[in-house]
Amino acid sequence: ADSRALYLSQQQRNLQINGQMNQLSQLEQNAIIMDSQALDAVSEADEIGARLKSEIHRVAITRRTEWNSSMKTVASCMKEACSERVAIWESTLEAFENLFRIPEQAPQPAQGNIAG
Repeated sequence: ADSRALYLSQQQRNLQINGQMNQLSQLEQNAIIMDSQALDAVSEADEIGARLKSEIHRVAITRRTEWNSSMKTVASCMKEACSERVAIWESTLEAFENLFRIPEQAPQPAQGNIAG
């Protein structure tokens, strides 16, 4: 559209001087049509841009929500795994203590000092 408008402005004086008003009128109509098409294209690009921006925003929210949910699931699984490991270690410790327990001895009577 800009190149047609530039060509029209360059040729306008020459066409008027040579009396070629018909060709000048045709160039003016072409310039008007091109301007209209350019404005339509800009309007369509703005609409597509707005739609694209809203879709990106929607997807970002969805991803953030899914990420948070996934992190909660991972944290819950890790907590459960840690609880299982604690239970294993505690039962192992108890088994170890039972296996190597020193039998309890009767308390020894306190020995007094023998003064002599």
